[in-house]
Amino acid sequence: MVFESVVVDVLNRFLGDYVVNLDQSQLSLGIWKGAVVLKNLVIKENALHELDVPFKVKVGRIGSLQLKIPWKNLYTQPVEAVLEEIYLLIVPSSRIQYDPIKEEKQLMEAKQQELKRIEEAKQKVVDQENPREEKQDTFAEKLVTQIIKNLQVQISSIHVRYEDDITNREKPLSFGISLQNLSLQTTDQYWIPCLHDDTEKLVRKLIRLDNLFAYWNVNSEMFYLNDYDDALEALKNGIVNENIIPEGYDFVFRPISANAKLQMNRRSDFDFSDPKINLDIELHTIVIEFNKPQYFSLMELLESIDMMTQNLPYRKFKPSVPLHLHAEEWWAYAIHGILEVNVCPSLRMWSWEHIKNHRYKMKQYREFYKKKLTNKKPSPEILMSLEELEKTLDVFNITIARQQAEVEVKKAGYKIYKEGLKDPEDNAGWFSWMWSWSESNANQQQDVKPGILAEMLTPEEKALLYEAIGYSETAVDPTLPKTFEALKFFVHLKSMSIVLRENRQKPELLNVVVEGLSTSIVQRPGAQALKFETKIDSFHITGLPDDFKKPHLLSSLDDMSLFRITFEINPLDETVSQRCTIEAEPLEMIYDARTVNSIVEFFRPPKDVRLAQLTTATLTKLEEFREKTATGLLYIIETQKVLDLRINVKASYVIVPQYGNFSPTSNLLLLDLGHLKVTSKRRSGLPDVKPSGASLEDIMHRAYDSFDIQLSSIQLLYSRVGDNWKEARKLNVSTQHILIPMHVNIELSKAMVFMDIKMPKFKIFGKLPLVSLRISDKKLQGIMELLESIPKPEPVTDVSAPARSFQIQASTMPVSHISQKLIPLLEQSATEDDSEEEFFDAPCSPLEEYPQVSCRVESTRRKKLQKKDGSMNFIQLSMRFEVAEVLIQFYHLVGDCELPVLEMGVLGLGTEVEIRKFDLKGNAFLKELWLKCPGYLDEHKKPVYLITTLDNTMEDLLTLEFMRVEKNAPNLNSTYNNVLQLIKVNFSSLDIHLHTEALLNTMNYLNNILPELGETSASVSAAEPEDKGDIIKKLALKLPTNEDIITLQLLAELSCLRIFIQDQKQNISEIKIEGLDSEMIMKPLVTEINAKLRNIIVLDSDKMAVYKKAVYITGKEVFSFKMISYMDATAGYAYTDMSVVDARVYLTVGCIEVVFVTKFLYSILAFINNFQAVKNALAEATVQAAGMAADGVKELARKSSRFALDVNIKAPVVLIPQSPVSRNVFVADFGLITIKNIFVTVTETQSNIPPVIDLITIKLSKMRLYRSQFMNNTYQEVLDLLLPLNLEVIVERNLSWEWYKEVPCFNIKAQLKPMEFILSQEDLTTVFQTLYGNIWYGRDVPAPSSVNKGPEIMTTEVTSTSYHSGATMVTSAVVEVHPQASPANTTLNVSFQTDHLIMTLYSPGPDQASFTDVRDPSLELAEFKLENIISDLKVYTDDSMVFSFSLKNCILDDKRPHVMKATPRMIGLTVGFDKKDMVDVKYRQIRDVFVTDVVVQEMYVCASVEFLMTVARVFFDAYMTSTALETSVQTWTTREAPVQELRKWEMNILIKNPEIVFVADMTRNDAPALVITTQCEICCKGEPESNTVTAAIKDFQVRACPFLPVKRKGRVTTVLQPCDLFYQATQFGTDPQTIDISVKSLTLKVSPVIINTIITVTSALYTTKETVPEESTSNVAHLWDKKDTKNLKMWFLEESNETEKVVPTDEVMPGGETLNLNIDSIFIVLEAGIGHRTVPMLLAKSSFLGESKNWRTLINLHCQLELEVHYFNEMFGVWEPLLEPLEIDQSDDFRPWNLGIKMKKKAKEAIVESDSEEENYKVPEYKTAISFFSRDQLNITLSKCGLVMLSNLVEAFTEAATGSSAVFLRDLAPFMILNSLGLTVSVSPSDSFHVLNVPLAKSYELKNEESLSMDYVRTKDNDHFNAMTSLSSKLFFILLN
Repeated sequence: MVFESVVVDVLNRFLGDYVVNLDQSQLSLGIWKGAVVLKNLVIKENALHELDVPFKVKVGRIGSLQLKIPWKNLYTQPVEAVLEEIYLLIVPSSRIQYDPIKEEKQLMEAKQQELKRIEEAKQKVVDQENPREEKQDTFAEKLVTQIIKNLQVQISSIHVRYEDDITNREKPLSFGISLQNLSLQTTDQYWIPCLHDDTEKLVRKLIRLDNLFAYWNVNSEMFYLNDYDDALEALKNGIVNENIIPEGYDFVFRPISANAKLQMNRRSDFDFSDPKINLDIELHTIVIEFNKPQYFSLMELLESIDMMTQNLPYRKFKPSVPLHLHAEEWWAYAIHGILEVNVCPSLRMWSWEHIKNHRYKMKQYREFYKKKLTNKKPSPEILMSLEELEKTLDVFNITIARQQAEVEVKKAGYKIYKEGLKDPEDNAGWFSWMWSWSESNANQQQDVKPGILAEMLTPEEKALLYEAIGYSETAVDPTLPKTFEALKFFVHLKSMSIVLRENRQKPELLNVVVEGLSTSIVQRPGAQALKFETKIDSFHITGLPDDFKKPHLLSSLDDMSLFRITFEINPLDETVSQRCTIEAEPLEMIYDARTVNSIVEFFRPPKDVRLAQLTTATLTKLEEFREKTATGLLYIIETQKVLDLRINVKASYVIVPQYGNFSPTSNLLLLDLGHLKVTSKRRSGLPDVKPSGASLEDIMHRAYDSFDIQLSSIQLLYSRVGDNWKEARKLNVSTQHILIPMHVNIELSKAMVFMDIKMPKFKIFGKLPLVSLRISDKKLQGIMELLESIPKPEPVTDVSAPARSFQIQASTMPVSHISQKLIPLLEQSATEDDSEEEFFDAPCSPLEEYPQVSCRVESTRRKKLQKKDGSMNFIQLSMRFEVAEVLIQFYHLVGDCELPVLEMGVLGLGTEVEIRKFDLKGNAFLKELWLKCPGYLDEHKKPVYLITTLDNTMEDLLTLEFMRVEKNAPNLNSTYNNVLQLIKVNFSSLDIHLHTEALLNTMNYLNNILPELGETSASVSAAEPEDKGDIIKKLALKLPTNEDIITLQLLAELSCLRIFIQDQKQNISEIKIEGLDSEMIMKPLVTEINAKLRNIIVLDSDKMAVYKKAVYITGKEVFSFKMISYMDATAGYAYTDMSVVDARVYLTVGCIEVVFVTKFLYSILAFINNFQAVKNALAEATVQAAGMAADGVKELARKSSRFALDVNIKAPVVLIPQSPVSRNVFVADFGLITIKNIFVTVTETQSNIPPVIDLITIKLSKMRLYRSQFMNNTYQEVLDLLLPLNLEVIVERNLSWEWYKEVPCFNIKAQLKPMEFILSQEDLTTVFQTLYGNIWYGRDVPAPSSVNKGPEIMTTEVTSTSYHSGATMVTSAVVEVHPQASPANTTLNVSFQTDHLIMTLYSPGPDQASFTDVRDPSLELAEFKLENIISDLKVYTDDSMVFSFSLKNCILDDKRPHVMKATPRMIGLTVGFDKKDMVDVKYRQIRDVFVTDVVVQEMYVCASVEFLMTVARVFFDAYMTSTALETSVQTWTTREAPVQELRKWEMNILIKNPEIVFVADMTRNDAPALVITTQCEICCKGEPESNTVTAAIKDFQVRACPFLPVKRKGRVTTVLQPCDLFYQATQFGTDPQTIDISVKSLTLKVSPVIINTIITVTSALYTTKETVPEESTSNVAHLWDKKDTKNLKMWFLEESNETEKVVPTDEVMPGGETLNLNIDSIFIVLEAGIGHRTVPMLLAKSSFLGESKNWRTLINLHCQLELEVHYFNEMFGVWEPLLEPLEIDQSDDFRPWNLGIKMKKKAKEAIVESDSEEENYKVPEYKTAISFFSRDQLNITLSKCGLVMLSNLVEAFTEAATGSSAVFLRDLAPFMILNSLGLTVSVSPSDSFHVLNVPLAKSYELKNEESLSMDYVRTKDNDHFNAMTSLSSKLFFILLN
């Protein structure tokens, strides 16, 4: 039948998307019986495609669908709708076997549905633009109303279930929802089911819901594994049957039932006593439970859904075999899937053949669609062609082609016929509404036409039907009264609870209970009014039970209704358009740590779940929801008129108990949230404004709806055990208060008309009168302890999820998403582009991803909006918020009394913000700020202010301006100067008073109240070095087109900052900083930073100070800094371009003058020393800064950034006054410093990538040192001490150090130009006076910190040690970049070289009255010069270091012009050794071993005593003059050296061939002189356990000869024969030191000539005295006369006066050190003769052996001296003993005479008293006792010859001492043979002789007047003395031939 076809079509319209297509065979329909029966409907597999989820229906069936409509008896019979047995089993799509035919069919259906949605969306847009007139109820509405009157609906047996064993194969999950019954029945007035009574005007329906539950099973049984029927049976068993709850389900909420009562007024068009619809829903109890396994399963499922979605495009390629043993198939699946889905479509899309084919299809489709639009009944051929093209084209291109076809048809003027649109010319009849629902497609029956159904009924039957349903074509709705309530909706929920559990067996973690929730909605269409009201009676939350007691986390305080919201549109009183009332009673919230930690642990996702993609998708959905919500809110706001808002939320409070567990015995922290009130401002209170006399501002002011927001009594309290916090909460101020009750007032205004650019849409004005905090030490400590005591949840390390790429093809993308993106594009395509050649391909390409389309749409939308709105920059929001005063008070709690310690205040803190359409502007301001200490008073008896702005003359202390502009803002260049973000900061004036006592008290207070925080060790992740290949592989970023746009501009300005340093007694200093301006400009590719400082001044506040300014500026500004940074400038191929840099730095520093006054500096240091904690903090900060600097150095080295430097520094000028009150000053001008650099590449390398070297050139020019005088605040003439000096340093920085180490990381070469110092005695006097009067001022005055106690001193030492170790640690961190073993490379190479250094010394001149700047050349004294100084330093990667220093020559010349001298050279290299270096020093450091080698060689020193004394006198006189003048200055006391870390060290010193010449008369070349030569080696070794010093002096020799070497030939006399000395000192740990000195042989020759030379040389040491009278010389004759010992006055014979007062000394403790001295032989020869012919006259031999202990304190010396003396008997020519040797008993041998010496120092009592008495109660007095003793008999033999010999010696030595030595005698041999025979003789000496100066032979020939020199033959023991005293012809003879 025709009617059956229509019903099938209608049902297909509603059910076609979900069930398989219906046909007439499934219907059993009788039109007059009104019965429609459908059975066993199969649900489509893709029924869920609209939900956009990767799920499909595995089993789906609708058991029965019955619809009975008694068309002719609608009043007497009910309309029944029965839906039974709906079963749905859903599984992941991958569980359904892929069927290509089925998939293609489903894809085509989805495409058709999406095209239909797009057409409907387009039609809605048209309808909105052309709204239709409202009409009365149509026939359809009347028919539906009549059907609903007796409608009885029954839905039973619904079970929807999802199963998944892919997400977690070990724990398969299932969840679903089950419903037993949902029915709707007609009832009477008592709600008893019955048929509707026609006499009743009200229709009542009873709605019943039975046994609805939801479940989530983990480890669930999988129903889909069964066959179809078994799965249906299992689903059927999951429904409650006869109140029997099925088992095996883990319920989310258990079965619930509900009743609803629906009441309808069928005569509501004229009877207004009852609502048209009244619905009342009653819900009893809902319990929702969720456990942790369910939560974990939910998280896993969410992640799995994302993975399934990604896998959908590849599903058709998936093999049907298992993975195991089929790796080949699965690899082929992966390769083939990627190629077919990702690669091939993109490549195929851009082929010309594809483009050509695509364009042809688009043209075909457009032409066919035009024909379809222009024909009311298109031919089947056209429809088939369109369908075939739609199979290949995607939705995007189909929609574009349709839109273009419509545009062309409209332009041609044809009429458009569309499906589903009613033609006005057609009379569709009263069943046309049903036809509009249907869908026209190719499967429709051709014989069904609109309007045919109207012809099926006769006019009589039609009239009966009209009367049955109460329909009249001429009926018109009357105007409804405003009080008529057409719709009433009421819902009441008695109780609802949400429970979280760990699992089923565990107790509840959290239980949220809501009781008495009711909601009502009332609609009054006559007034277009709506009323919404909801309320909650009770709300409480309980936590995890503790000892079977549940803690209450949140609970209501009052019994009345807790929460109520009422919202009305057009209320009955008609005073306002909208009214909103919100009322809330207070709540008590208590923090429970166990519950909170358990909840955190509960919601912590599984470790293997990554929710990054889920979060992204969720944010996308939220963004869409936000846009839709914002659109709706915008509409509500724009359409509202007057809103009456009333909000009254009473104060709730939060309690945080100690230990996180609330109990009566725990301390509490209470936060009161305050009482919130919001009310609307009445417009009636505003004055009337007349249009003629009103200004625009008054009208704009009235055009706002305003609201007052008041938040009062926000407070914070800390309550201890026993305190009544409930009473304290009611008070304004109490000892428990931390935050005094605070009140906030805010006024919110909304513009009613938003059309003027000057009117903000919203205005907010807020004011906070006072923020007051009261903090005491005990209170704050208690709060910190309370917070620390609360258990925290255990942190879990978050492992970042691996990045996943999403590539979604158009063919697989959900079509619903496409439609949402296409509709805006379609809105503009019809108006902007009409070209027929414009075609769009699929929204993807090889270079661009799909989101580019959305960007295109967005840009198009912006263009459209700009065209619509123009450039009107409307103000969206204007806000101003002010805080009148902020007061923070710190107290010290003493008992119950709080004493004020510190008070901080801020006045006038506020901000203003203006948000406009294209920009945002804001500014903040602060007027006054102070920090004072009430406990201290200044000199004016006022509290001491540490920080104050009371002297600020400007309006605001701090202002901050901020502006942010949108990129699409019009006139960005002209209006905003291309700046997107602008920040301006202006700081006007601030005074900081550093008051010593107040600061100390404040710091101690703050240190005591803040608890010690544990050090947290931050994990350091070592960054792996970047591969060198990556440097070239880096690709440069795509350059933006808007490079001139400034993304951020920051301007900061500091006008004035003053810092006053003072204490309670005096002002110390004042520091003033003025004019600090800085700017930063950030562009997409360039960042520029500029900074300038105008002035800085440091003043000495001492009233007596001469130099008031300690630091000041002489130029215009202190410094000017500019830095330009380029982003990725050297990346990619620009790496090899050396002209490209990463940053450019420009720095110009003005001249800073510093006056160095130690007294002032010490006052500053004394102030700093008071803050020991600050010093320790600075030490720690220095260590941390060193670590950060080390990391920064490594990061800088790793990045290899190129910085172009252009630095010009006017180096500071340091002025050092002679004393704080003196006018004489030293000035050190450091000249001009310039730094520039270039970049070069290393060409000679095997690396493929050229390393880059940064060449930095540092030049210091015009550095000078001079002295001047400060008179009348200016500096007078200058006198140069150091002539202008230049220095050049070249630094080579290896930018490729990370991978190229053949060049050091830093290579520094310094070249110092010649330095020349000029000093006079006046200069030296001034230097010493400056040292004593200024630099060393008060060095012995102990620092204030020295009065601290012992523990504090110990703390200081520990701090310094820790700082040292910390610095070492940082150094190692810098060096040890590569921990693996690798060869050491040079990281730092420093080379320093200078040609020479000269110092010229001037003699003192005549006294001058005034200062002069000219030196007298005649006063030049000496010149000291160092030539060719070279030093090198190398540091390696293994922490080793090598340092070398060499000095070519050291020269000292006598420059006195008025003194005649043979040579001016005093010190220099020995003649003939010019190619050697005088000094060579090498230092090596390997790990913890330090080795130093010093070599000094070939040094010539002319010790001209007169010259040296003259030079020394200059320094000595200058020193004595300075000390005489500066008598008030105290000496520099010694201080203890800091404890250093013990390491291994070694120092080797080698002195080669020094030549020291002592001469008295410098005017003669042949003046007598003494020449000393030797060799010396010194070795010092130090280890942690021992120290050793070893010295060896070899060939120490003294000769007497003429001064200059050219005059010495044959005129040299040896004074001291070459001798050796050995010295060794050893000390182990803390043991006493042991010293050993050993000399083997010491041979000394003494003759009158030598005596005369020595006296002549040494006479220059003393001033010339008057000639001694001759009488005194005659005393020698009475030398041997007898004398009375009593008359002799010898000092050692004088007795001490016991009455003298003995000054007691401290007790001396023995140190235990030992000194051993051993001289094997001492040989002294005294020679005498007439003139220079001297012969040995007296021989003395001795040996010395001594030992000394405690020689530093209580000396104990023991010595043994052996002595032999012989004189030469000229009569017999033999040696005779003068001191007789002693015979050895029982032997023929002799031994020398022995003498013993003892010296001992001990206490005087100990000498007198017995040794047993050890206790001395007085400080002992010490006496030194020296005793000489000998046990041998002293035999002295004196003969006449001996006396004559002694007399000759006395005469010869007296002559030498008083006479002058004009002639020198050469060094003669002991024996000489002179041939005076006139013949040639042959001489054969015996074996006891040794011939000198000739080759060894048996005989020697002597011609006439020739001589032969001979010496004694040295014995093995080198006993020269025995050889000379044992002369015998048997041994000594010669043979003459």
